[in-house]
Amino acid sequence: MTRILFLGASIVSGFGLEPGEGLVDHIARLAQADGVRVEVHREAAPGAPASGGEAQWRRHLSHHGPPDVVVVALGLGDVFYGRTVRQVEEALTALVRRIHQDAPEARVFLIRQQLFQAAYLDADAPVAAWPLLFDRVARAEEATLLPFFLEGVAGVPSLNQRDGVHPNAAGALRVAQNVWRSINIRSAGEEVRLLGLQPDR
Repeated sequence: MTRILFLGASIVSGFGLEPGEGLVDHIARLAQADGVRVEVHREAAPGAPASGGEAQWRRHLSHHGPPDVVVVALGLGDVFYGRTVRQVEEALTALVRRIHQDAPEARVFLIRQQLFQAAYLDADAPVAAWPLLFDRVARAEEATLLPFFLEGVAGVPSLNQRDGVHPNAAGALRVAQNVWRSINIRSAGEEVRLLGLQPDR
C-alpha cells in the first residue's frame, strides 16, 4: 500500500465540487484502475498560500504519520495575496526541507505553477519568472518537478465551473489524469519506484 499525501489549495480541496468529484478522489480511482493499491490523503483549503504548507504537513503527520509520497500543489494562489517570487520560493523551500527532515524516505513531487499576466503583481520579476521558481526549488531540494496540472483544463469553459478558474468534475478528472500520468507510481512490496518523469536537475 502506497500512502500519498496532497498538499494544496482550492483545486486539491475540491472547491465547488460534490463529495467524490475532487482531484484526490479521481487519483484513488485511477490508481485502482491501474491495479495500484494506494491510500490518498489531502491537506488543503481554498486560498491556502505556500507559506501555509508547513502547517498542512504538521497536521497530517499528527493524525496519520509520514506518507510514502507527497505531492505539493501550492504557490498558485499566492499571487492574489501580492506575494513575490522570492517569498513563494522561500516558503516552498522551507516546506520541502521540512518534509525531507520529517520523512526522509518519502518521495516529494512539486507541481510547477503557471500564471496569467492579469493576476501578476510582482514588480521585481517578470511573469515568466514565476514558474521558474518551482524548477529551482525542485532542483535544490531534491524534489521531482511535475508539469502544470491544469494543462488542457485552464481556459476551457466546458472543464471549469462558472468562475472560469476552478475545474468542474470533468476538469478535476483531467487534472487527476495529468498528475497520475506524471507520478506514475507502481508499488512492489515496500518498494515505490518512479517510472514517469525524472527529477529536473
